[in-house]
Amino acid sequence: MTAKTFVDSNILLYVYDHAAGWKQEICKQVVQDLWRQRCGVISTQVMQEFYNNATRKLRKPMTYETARAELKLYEAWEVVQVDPSLIQIASNIQEMVRLSFWDSLIVAAAQRANASVLLSEDLNHGQMIGGVRIHNPLLNQVQEEGAAYQV
Repeated sequence: MTAKTFVDSNILLYVYDHAAGWKQEICKQVVQDLWRQRCGVISTQVMQEFYNNATRKLRKPMTYETARAELKLYEAWEVVQVDPSLIQIASNIQEMVRLSFWDSLIVAAAQRANASVLLSEDLNHGQMIGGVRIHNPLLNQVQEEGAAYQV
């Protein structure tokens, strides 16, 4: 059985961001693998962030209808509901780990789903928080590109 993998909104957004270049290609592959393995997890917070940013912040924003249709597809994944108890857990994570509240809420949702991995570009790659390992799928590519420019 494949381990559950929680996906932050930034990874999902890159899938649809045609201006993202290599980041789009990597994130497309990652998300396709999660569909194939049926192990993707998101939260209602991720859905909200995706919708808001997809319709406003992409270089070519999605129409509202298209964004809603894409979100409908992700309902097939496990979706963690943000509720009062999850907010309390997130506030504890925020205090203990010193993350922003919103990042703490993402971590709390990944924990609730028993995800072993949280894919995010925004968090500390390799860090373990309450049994969830943070992984930035874009990091190796960034390091390789940086190495190409070293003198």
